[in-house]
This record gives sequence, structure tokens and C-alpha cells, in this order.
Amino acid sequence: MTTDHERSEQELADGLRALAEAHPATMDRLRDSIRDLPLQSGANPSPRLRHVTRPFAIVALVLATVIIALPIVAVGIRIRNQVPPSAYLPVVAPGGSAAATVLATAQTDINGIAGLTGTTAWVLAGTDMSVSSDGGRSWSRVTLPAGVDATTLRSGTTLTAVAAVGDRAVWLATSEGSGCRVFRWSTGDSSWTSTLLIPSWSTSSGVSSPPDSIRVSPGPGTLLTVYESVSTGMSGAVTSLFVSTDGGITFTQHSPASGPARQPWRSLFFADQKSAVLAVGADTSDTTRLLRTADGGDSWSDPTILGVPTTAYRAYGLPRLDDSQIVVPVTTWTDAAGGGGSEIRLLVSSDRGATFSAIGQSAPIEGTVSPVSGGLGSATWVIPPDGRSILETSDMGTTWSTVLPQGLPAGILRVELTGPTSALVLAAQSGCNGVKSDCWTHAHILRTEDAGRTWTSAWTGE
Repeated sequence: MTTDHERSEQELADGLRALAEAHPATMDRLRDSIRDLPLQSGANPSPRLRHVTRPFAIVALVLATVIIALPIVAVGIRIRNQVPPSAYLPVVAPGGSAAATVLATAQTDINGIAGLTGTTAWVLAGTDMSVSSDGGRSWSRVTLPAGVDATTLRSGTTLTAVAAVGDRAVWLATSEGSGCRVFRWSTGDSSWTSTLLIPSWSTSSGVSSPPDSIRVSPGPGTLLTVYESVSTGMSGAVTSLFVSTDGGITFTQHSPASGPARQPWRSLFFADQKSAVLAVGADTSDTTRLLRTADGGDSWSDPTILGVPTTAYRAYGLPRLDDSQIVVPVTTWTDAAGGGGSEIRLLVSSDRGATFSAIGQSAPIEGTVSPVSGGLGSATWVIPPDGRSILETSDMGTTWSTVLPQGLPAGILRVELTGPTSALVLAAQSGCNGVKSDCWTHAHILRTEDAGRTWTSAWTGE
């Protein structure tokens, strides 16, 4: 007689074989993630796995096998379906869009693509797009460009990136041929305008295929950046950057990134036309590396970072401007040999990213190395993906307080402060009731008006 344990093992084996056949690259990443997993409880885990135990890794593989059936696409913040979501959520395109594509099931709150760009929220559902420029309190409809099919965008068969900034403009980028087409709509326009951006890959880049990732990121004033990337393995990527200084009407292409920037781009933030900071890191790792440019993106180098333990692993959060300073949250952690534990602190640069210094006090983070952070002025909120607590500072990290929220779900992907005591979050949860069957996804945009104590739905399907 076959035992429940044996049946579970067989289901796991069958699922892994199916995953390997359908998604060999994903299977390679999973093999890499557990190759150094200790077989005995007394063995020291590898630094990259840190606090992960063998049972958790097996659960991760089961979830990977189950959730891989979901056609989930990500824009800005990506919902990766290879491992539990908390592993890879911390860093995304700052100022750009965090988005989640959601399955069309009766259980979903948002049936479409939803995202946040600063104080602006947007939802691509039905045949149109809805945009809120007042922190989710009210919504207005924007008709999609002619020839753009909402069903195709939601299906994930076309790369899609969206960004919106209040009443200023909405940008929609979709893959087309060997590049992407960027549509632009602003208040007062009678129709969308568009520009086709095709990367000119250099011979030395070694790539010629269409991009497999597109991001749109508004900057200060009329600055807009679009970057298209092609993966070159588990830890490599070549990215071509396009910069617009007129809100997306015309663009200038910069040379495909080389040197330290030839990795997956996890976040990009332009403080002005020449100065920007960039976080890069392999998709299979929590850690990221901070880079800066002073020539608009033609070259990238390491900034000087002061006040952060040199032996700690690091993950950089969403940069922002506070007056003329660039503020970057950074999560640091050590493995068991280094004492363990995670904490977050704020880094500030007054020289356009050449030097960053820790400011204020660090705050401990329990149970996660992948919090989601957002800021406005001197305020910063930090939320672990489980949504059980919120770390808040209103004085650039001099003091921190903990809020226990009501109505905030797990699966936090992005938080954006819309005022001194108000914010929006994007959250999503997904799973399957059977093995690759009866799958579901719940996605939400929620808002708070009382410093994170209570949360209510900002999107009601209007």
C-alpha cells in the first residue's frame, strides 16, 4: 500500500519533472538555490541560504512546482513564481511602476494589471485603464491606445510596463518586434502618441534578441527613462537605456550597460538628467549592489558608502529625493557565523550619489531580509512581505516606531507614501488547491489615512 508520504514524494517528483520540461531555466535556478543545502542539522548553511532549512527548501520546491502553472507577469516589481515571494521582492524601479498581472478568476479582487507610481495608482482591467491621482480616493478612466488589446496585455503574452504620474501623464510600453513601443497620454490630449524604441546592441554585448524585460520610470520634472534588458544567464543581463527630457516625446539611447552594470537591473532612479543610482543583482539572490552614474547612464561605478557594516549582506530599497538629497533605504543582514539578524537604515547622498552616509539609527527587522520600503520627505515606512507590522520614521531614522496594522494582507509588493499619514500598498497572494490545478490569485490596492493603523480597499472595481 502506498503511504501518504510516498504519494507526496511521487507528486513532488512528477511536478519537478514537469517543471524541468516546461521551464528548464527555472529548474536550473532552483537546483542552484539548494545545491549547498546541508544534509545534517548541525552543518552550517551557505551564506546565500542563511536561515533557510532543508524542510523549507523542499516546501519552496513544492510551491515552485505548483505556482509555476500561474501565468503571472511582473512589471516594476515582479511576482516571481519560482520560489516563495518573500525571497525576491525588495528592489524595483524607483519612481516607476510596481505591478502584478492577475488571473481572471472569481476570487481575484483585481482582474488585470495593477500598479503604483508614487502617489498615483493605476489598474488595467476590462477594456480600459483606471488611474487615481489622489492616493486611491477617486478614479478616472483612460481609453487604451488604438490597436492595443487589454486582453492580450493581461494574458502576459506581450511584455507590458505602465507608469503614471498624477495628472501629468500616463505611459504604456509594450514589446514590439526587437524593441518596445512607448505610448504617452496626458491631460488634454485627444489621443495617445507613441515612439518605437529599438536597442542598438553593440557587437561586444553579445546579444541581438528582443528584450525579455521592459521598465518605465518617471523622474523629476519631465524626465522619463525606459530600459530594455536581455538576460544572459542566471546572474547576467545586458540593458539598453533610453532617456527622455520632454516627458516621453523624444528619447536618447545610451550605450548598452557594461562592467558592473551588466547584471539584472533591480532599481533605477534619476535625480537629474546626468545623475542616477542603480541597484543590480542576480534574480537568484537577495543581495544587490549599488551603482551610480554622473554622465546620464553611459558609465556606472561604485559610490562610496559609509556607516554600513562591510561584512553584512545588503539589499537596497527604493531611492527618493528629499530636497536635493538622494535617500536610499538599505537592509543589511549577517549569517549565523556573523551573529545573524537583519536591520534597516537610511543612506543619504548630498553629492548626487558619489557618496552615501548612514543617517539616524538602524532598526531591527524580525524574520525577513526582504522588506518593502517607501518614503516621502523625511518619512520612511518599512513593511515585511507578511504585512504583520510596519516600521515607521518621520525624522530620517532618528527614531523608529512599530505599528501593528489592521486589514493589511500578506504578500506586500510595494508601499508608496501619499502624505504624512497616508499611503498606498500593492499586495498579491497566489497558490493552488491541487497540484498545478484549481489555482487562484488575489491582488489588492489598499490605502490608509491613519499612519498605517487601518487599511481599506482603494480599488472597488469602478
